[in-house]
Amino acid sequence: MRKIKLEKTVINLTDLCKKSGWHLGSSISVLEKVGISRSEAENYANFEFNEFAIENGGSVDTVSSDDYLTDEQFDKIYYE
Repeated sequence: MRKIKLEKTVINLTDLCKKSGWHLGSSISVLEKVGISRSEAENYANFEFNEFAIENGGSVDTVSSDDYLTDEQFDKIYYE
């Protein structure tokens, strides 16, 4: 389970994507609603979708998951 640690809150990225039915657009929209910019929301969602695919034997991008995120964004991710 991956989470994003922001200044005032923690977002469970895995659960958010799961509750969005693993629909990329919906996951991005929910992230935007909690105050994350569109570009960062896209980065975090793409990261999570790729990680989930790797863990579950699905089709993955040729890009490494952490390449979706800047170093600053990646530093906000933690695993639980």
